[in-house]
Amino acid sequence: MTLYLYSATTRSNSLQLARYCYNYASIARTCSNQLESLQLVLHIFTNVFSTLFTRLQLRRVALVVVMAESDSDTTFKSYKTVVLKGSDNYAEWELSIATTLMGKDLFDVISIARASKPPATTTITAEYTKSTREHAKAFAIIIQSLSNVIQSSLSPAARNIKLPDAHLLWEELKRKYSASVGSRQAALLHDIWTTRIGEQDDPAPTLSKIQSAHAQLNNGGENLSDRMLAFAMTMALPESYSTLQQTMWMQEHLDSSTVAGAVQAEWAR
Repeated sequence: MTLYLYSATTRSNSLQLARYCYNYASIARTCSNQLESLQLVLHIFTNVFSTLFTRLQLRRVALVVVMAESDSDTTFKSYKTVVLKGSDNYAEWELSIATTLMGKDLFDVISIARASKPPATTTITAEYTKSTREHAKAFAIIIQSLSNVIQSSLSPAARNIKLPDAHLLWEELKRKYSASVGSRQAALLHDIWTTRIGEQDDPAPTLSKIQSAHAQLNNGGENLSDRMLAFAMTMALPESYSTLQQTMWMQEHLDSSTVAGAVQAEWAR
């Protein structure tokens, strides 16, 4: 739905317009619910200001309002997504954008290649039309979640807005920035095995960082066991935790959850 916002071109017109706005704003505040208020605002913009346009020589500025599909639903829905800046926050971005696509019933689109364009002599099918529309929607969501640097590094095919292919874009980003990339794997392994916790530091944030690195590696196709993660977490502990370390290492079935719980209990003492 497109409404129109008007601004006066002269001081006298500005004062007259301000009086109109004040009067109708006062009425809007007396409305018993959000729907009545919204209906009144629509009335103001579409009727009253249209008349003022010719009387006050107002300058018209388009104002696009995105509303819910149902007329009875006055909820304005928005989706906040993480901006992809590089390999360091790819896992966080992937989860954020995936859940956004799920919320719009577009998640399956990124796993299916865009339908091929039919020959000019062939009637365009409903399947092609649907695929094109869904890929365009998913493409727009993904591309707007990328930093300027990431956008500029995309291949021409991945950033082609004339033939948007969400699957192609998704796969290119995954190849470049996910944990399946060798350089990223090396950085994650470095975090797992060389991270150390200071004597006076709360161990929880550092252990969470190690667990996150482990999860990213496995999501990228590796199979680093939870037992290895548990050992890495104990090795990150400072010297004052040496007794706890020895106790953990003597367990036959050591796991990361046990280590995290024991370390947190020790820290809280």
